[in-house]
Amino acid sequence: MWGISATLAFVIGCGGDAEKAETPESASEAKSPASSVEMDTIAEPPNQPATVGGGPAMETGMQLPDAELPATEVPANSTESEASSGPTPGGLEMPALDSTTQADAAVELQYAKWDAIKEHAQATGKVTVVDLWSTSCIPCIKEFPELVQLNREMDGKVACIGVAVDYDGRKSKPPESYESAISEMLTSLGADFDNFICQTPSDEVFSKVGLPSIPAVLIFDAEGNLVKQFVDVGETAGFTYKSHVIPYLETLQG
Repeated sequence: MWGISATLAFVIGCGGDAEKAETPESASEAKSPASSVEMDTIAEPPNQPATVGGGPAMETGMQLPDAELPATEVPANSTESEASSGPTPGGLEMPALDSTTQADAAVELQYAKWDAIKEHAQATGKVTVVDLWSTSCIPCIKEFPELVQLNREMDGKVACIGVAVDYDGRKSKPPESYESAISEMLTSLGADFDNFICQTPSDEVFSKVGLPSIPAVLIFDAEGNLVKQFVDVGETAGFTYKSHVIPYLETLQG
């Protein structure tokens, strides 16, 4: 009898604590520098079992063909973006991204404590609108595009400032950990005005300004005086830029 002892073992990552054999690829990945920005809720999907020709992998092993598989050909008239935007082997449709264009359009973010941000708003020499918002505040995200539109329509006559107050003081979630989500939203809206990630815990900011909640819009006159606050409670509940903020700005400009 012919004795054959051949077992193909598959090691499938499922997020547990089992040790994984390090391959050359994973070893090189381990040496790459970690990102300086902590992401909120990014989780890697579990590895999928290997397949041949699109068929399911067998539970106890997989018969590999003896002949070398031909390389997939890309049509000569296809661009690199088109080739990368097609479906992956797993069938997932990936969007075509122009990294150069996105990098050029990225919004510049500044880090500062609330007192420094307030001083900046008071020193613009013009009427200034300060919008306090957070990526976890749905009403904030809905009204923020109106600030972007206001900035475009006023064409420099009014200074606009966005202040993200996501940071709540937890050491495990420093201000920098929110940068990716904040930058993504601002860049998508084309918010090309001063944008800050506040390094003062949000509750402390609310206490200093006297805010019950956000969204909130603060109006400073040309002399740097805080002359109006719009919040989503009380007499300004349900405020919008079009119906409330802009008409008030018109009274200041005379």
